[in-house]
Amino acid sequence: MRVFQSVYGLCLVILFHSFMDECVFVESLSFFPKINTNSNKNTLHYFAFGSNMLPSTMTSLRNLQPLNASAAVLLDHRLTFDVPGNPLLEPSAASVRPCTTTRNSETTDYQKTTTNSYDNNTVVHGVVYELSLTDFAKVSLSEGVPFAYQWHKCHVVPYRGDNKEAGQQAVVDNMSHEDSIQAYTLYYNNGRPPTDSLPLGTSRRTTNPGLQNDPSMDLGTPPSKSYLNILQRGATYWKMDASYQEFLQNIPFNDKLLNGDGLAGPMLQIAELVNPKSLKVK
Repeated sequence: MRVFQSVYGLCLVILFHSFMDECVFVESLSFFPKINTNSNKNTLHYFAFGSNMLPSTMTSLRNLQPLNASAAVLLDHRLTFDVPGNPLLEPSAASVRPCTTTRNSETTDYQKTTTNSYDNNTVVHGVVYELSLTDFAKVSLSEGVPFAYQWHKCHVVPYRGDNKEAGQQAVVDNMSHEDSIQAYTLYYNNGRPPTDSLPLGTSRRTTNPGLQNDPSMDLGTPPSKSYLNILQRGATYWKMDASYQEFLQNIPFNDKLLNGDGLAGPMLQIAELVNPKSLKVK
């Protein structure tokens, strides 16, 4: 079984890179969100919250070279696993869902965030990458935009991780939005408007009990162990806040898959071997 997983993953990696190298991307394609066409910018910022947080996913698996990168916090959202996959191989992928019960992110009317009120259910930690337009379009293609995901504009607060509370402190220090970065992130394209969020503690999925026993852990469909491990590795690499790393460690995973821990981990491991690339940022 392990040999089959390795061979299968190697084939997928080779096919993926061959396809990506043959593609020509232009801004008019639907791989791009709606952006200001009068802008002279040759780069876009992408906020990653799932497996793309780990640099080797971007460089080795997706064959991209970000121009810059930093840990960052997305406010008024929560992490979910509601992007459906194959229930026996890779059951779900990460997405983010807007919260309707917190501050208005379109204004500077912030409620003061303190240690006691900072809640991982209303913030998402991730990585903000600066990408060339070509690499941004490759992310769109690899993530299935506009079918699996759709782009949405957001503002994120960057920070330099310290494995403690650097992200939380960056949010407190940025009440005026002066240091926030306009970026684009991915929502699951489920046919509903992006503002169609549910109250905290409720779920659109009522047949997946794994993440519903505790309302604070109502995140959707349990992912594979290897997929979740990539998120955890990414959080460790960027030294994200200790509370968020603990949050990721406590997310349940599906341990009843046909291929053991899932395909995400083996595919990434093969990519790291056949296409070893490091993250080179400013």
